[in-house]
Formats: sequence, C-alpha cells, structure tokens
Amino acid sequence: MSKLKPNQIILDGNIITELPILFQGELIRANMEGRKTQTRRGKKLDYINECSVCWRYDGIETKGNTYTHVFARFNKDDSVLFFEKINSPYGKPGDLLWVRETWRHFLSPDHQITKFDYKANWSEGIISHPKNKGIWRPSIHMPKTAARIWLMVEEIGMERVHDISKEDAIAEGVRYIQSENIFNKGYFNYLRQDLDEPNFNSPISSFNSLWVLINGEASFEANPWVWVVKYRILSKNGRPNNETILKNHLKITRKEAANV
Repeated sequence: MSKLKPNQIILDGNIITELPILFQGELIRANMEGRKTQTRRGKKLDYINECSVCWRYDGIETKGNTYTHVFARFNKDDSVLFFEKINSPYGKPGDLLWVRETWRHFLSPDHQITKFDYKANWSEGIISHPKNKGIWRPSIHMPKTAARIWLMVEEIGMERVHDISKEDAIAEGVRYIQSENIFNKGYFNYLRQDLDEPNFNSPISSFNSLWVLINGEASFEANPWVWVVKYRILSKNGRPNNETILKNHLKITRKEAANV
C-alpha cells in the first residue's frame, strides 16, 4: 500500500482523504440547518472556461484509488484533438471535507480552555457592533481543529452553471420564505435591495441570484463549467468519530462501485 499523505487516514484498509472547503456565512447557516447538500465551485477550471465551446465533459475515469474527470478538446471539424484529465480539488466519493468559515478563538471564563466561535452564529446587528470589529479571523486561516462542520463526498461531477435543475437548486440550500405578502413569499432573492423587490417562484432563479452575489454577474453570464459536489453532513459540532466516518464511507463507496 502506498504511503499515506498527511491529510489521509486509513480505516479498515480504506484510505480516506480529508480536504478543506470554504463556505460563506449564508451557506454555513444552510449547512447547519440541513438545507444544503450540494455545492458548485468554478475555480481551477479557468483555462477550460476561456474557450468553453472547445471542450466537452467526457465523464469520470476511475482506476484504483484515483478518480479523474476527463474533458475532450475538439478541433473546428468536431474531431477530438486530445483529452485533458483533471483531479477534483474536492476529492472523490467517500472522502471528507472539513468546512472553513469565519471564526475566532477565545479562552473560557477560567482561562484554561481555548474555545471557538463562529461569525455565522450571530446576527448582523451584533456582528456590526463597534466592540466586535476586528475580532473575526478569515476562513482561510481556520485550522482543522476549529472546524465544526464535517461533510462526506457522495458524488462529484461537472456541468455548466446554467444547467442546474430545480431539485439541485433546492439542494444548494436556497431559502424559502413563507409569508402572506406576495412579494415576500417564495425562494429568496439574494440580490434584493428593498421590500418592493419580490422573491422568486423558482429555486433556480434564487440560486442564480446567490451565484451572482458570491461570484459576480460576469461570472454568471459566462456560464462557466463548475464542479458539482454532492455530500452528506456527518457532523455539525466537530470531527465525527472513526466509526461514523467508516460506516458512511463504506455506504457511499459500495454504492459508487455498484454504479460503475
């Protein structure tokens, strides 16, 4: 068996990789509330997106412990020029994702134990209070020991951001607002500036507004290829125990093997 990397563990002969993933406050709350079981990410695909008509997604290639996504590069006459193989930065089915979020650490009242606090837990009024300015640390600097949300990858694929389905938009965790006011009721408009702007009847429109909020309108208009990561939440209060990790890993990988 090959030597384990620092971010890998082995449980009952199964190699599991632990990878960080960043979420913003709105998406942290969606995970904590159990609304979110998918995420779409467009980074590390820039060179493919620069000529999106030149590339077609050719599926997944599995070999041993490797899990590779394949793109075909086409000539003008529609013949295949070559294949580009890309390893997902989010691992493969059965791997762990530990969530980085905006955080801080502080000492317990007796100054004996270091604890962690998370910005997504607090209301905007508390966050914006002058005494709380400068206390938060960026998510990119969060250590693994501070992570409260742990996910396990169920599926990874690729698609264009405009191709999201209604079901997948809901799985992305978009909020649904129950209200007697026709303008407030519906799937949340994340670009809404005031109460005169309505929410949406479609979860896809809600997801599109969320994508623009996070990534910008130019990104959405470009309709980039994105990683589609489907996952299950294993823990919301710290790293799950090895028994839980192995149990879920085996369920996912056996299902994955049966579908190959």
